[in-house]
Amino acid sequence: MSRGGSISRGGSRKRDEIVAYKPETRVPARAYVVQTRDERDATDVVDPGSSHSYVNFDMVKSRNMIYEMSKVTMSVSSPLGQIVLVDQVCKRCPLEIQILVFLVNLLIMPFDDFDVILGMDWLTEHGVVLDCQRKNKEGKVIEVYGFKRNGSNRIISSMQVDKLSKQGCEAFLAYVINSKTGSENISNIQTVCDFSDVFPEELTGLPPDREVKFAIQVFPGTTLVSIASYRVASTELKEFKDLLERDFIRLSISYWGAPVLFVKKKDGSMRLCINYRQLNKLKIKNRYPILLIDDLFDQLKGASIFSKIDLRSGYYPLKVKDSDVPKTVF
Repeated sequence: MSRGGSISRGGSRKRDEIVAYKPETRVPARAYVVQTRDERDATDVVDPGSSHSYVNFDMVKSRNMIYEMSKVTMSVSSPLGQIVLVDQVCKRCPLEIQILVFLVNLLIMPFDDFDVILGMDWLTEHGVVLDCQRKNKEGKVIEVYGFKRNGSNRIISSMQVDKLSKQGCEAFLAYVINSKTGSENISNIQTVCDFSDVFPEELTGLPPDREVKFAIQVFPGTTLVSIASYRVASTELKEFKDLLERDFIRLSISYWGAPVLFVKKKDGSMRLCINYRQLNKLKIKNRYPILLIDDLFDQLKGASIFSKIDLRSGYYPLKVKDSDVPKTVF
């Protein structure tokens, strides 16, 4: 079934009889209001998504329109998604659009939102081509003017909306977005401009001095640990030089020593990894409650901009306490 009159049951095929369309003849539904002028006129809607044309049952009674039983009973989905059975038709009804008269077969359906729905049967019979911009049809040009309501739109409060909804009134919510608006450039954000030193294009040097420094406490009487270094390839040696030039590492002499290796990242760059496992065995472990991952995510609620320092380094950069720097030698 489809909206606006696609049919789920078959029927005979004659010139003035109802024709059962196959599901593959359905087209995307679009609705266009044709006219709404005064009480004598009808609210007509052109719906290319409807295989047939329909008329409101109340309008048939008020206009004393002649109708007859159709030869097949059809299950039809109305424009609002309601499934109804249709078995009555008004044949060759005169439809007047701005002094011109067109004949149309109208199936009687109990809907209240529109008086007449003109479907593909009427559009095909008269060769109608919709021009939404110029509002006319090809062939003999017929200007179709829209109806402008008098007065401004009425605005009501949210309390009135709640009251009317409880009384059974229909409510519609429209959500409009500007699809032409591109993504906001981070350089245009005022906060980023005010703290440009926090968002540099490239990281240079060590983090600034802070109140808290990273301390490495070992057990009393611990002997120094020095592990032979791994072999270094030419590409890894080049990475060492680059880290030296950017002041991420420095030359030093110490009796401590840990081996290092480089791990290739997805972007092709190298990450320096230091094997501090032997040093970790000699450390006095810090003992404090570990934060729950859900609590950490809750702290990030609403955040949209993050510092690339943490994202690139993979850890929160704290300077090592000066007295413990020799223990980090590699």
